[in-house]
Amino acid sequence: MRLNKREERKKHAHEKLMDALKNAPVRIGFTARELSKAIDMPEPTARVHLELLEETNKVQSYYIGKSRIYKKAKK
Repeated sequence: MRLNKREERKKHAHEKLMDALKNAPVRIGFTARELSKAIDMPEPTARVHLELLEETNKVQSYYIGKSRIYKKAKK
């Protein structure tokens, strides 16, 4: 079954974010702003997709102060 354009864009955004997270420091990770700059994606869009990836347990997040940090989830 072929994905519609919206699903293709969603899949592409998820793949780009997951690739960027591969380079995250193991103990620290990246903020949504750092990730959005690294992959040239608007920050609000990156946040939405990071939340979706977190719901599927591919990404985990935690706070350091007021900053929300994202990293690849442990398998």
